[in-house]
Amino acid sequence: MHVPPSYSSSISYDKGTELETLNDQKAALEARVTAIDGQKSILEGFSDSVKAGRIKDLTNEKLEEFMDVFSTRELKMYEDKVRLRKEIEVIDTRIEDIHEKISSEGEKRANGVTVILLAEETGPVDLILFYGKQSVAVRSMPAHASFSV
Repeated sequence: MHVPPSYSSSISYDKGTELETLNDQKAALEARVTAIDGQKSILEGFSDSVKAGRIKDLTNEKLEEFMDVFSTRELKMYEDKVRLRKEIEVIDTRIEDIHEKISSEGEKRANGVTVILLAEETGPVDLILFYGKQSVAVRSMPAHASFSV
């Protein structure tokens, strides 16, 4: 009689939910960094057009106004990008910590195995157990035992 193994996980649902939340937050922050890059590209493109003289009717007043806006926006975008990258680093650290906790819980969970066989009749029994070590380049190796009940 073959009974499929059952596994229980000690990884709490909270860690999975927290990981999802952190990944969502990280994606949102990265989208904001991408948006800033897009804004910067547009400003630089306009600046290049001004430098090349492709903007008609550009008065000194308009040029000064653009330069004020350009320098102010460029500084703000730089500051925002630095702040967002720091927030992303904090989130990455938290994600790493959670992965390490999950991994260590997995290692703790795998330290011992208890097998209970319920015999319906007497006779020889073959028991094969596959095991492996997580985070090590070792393939699962079978352990084989034969005995009589």
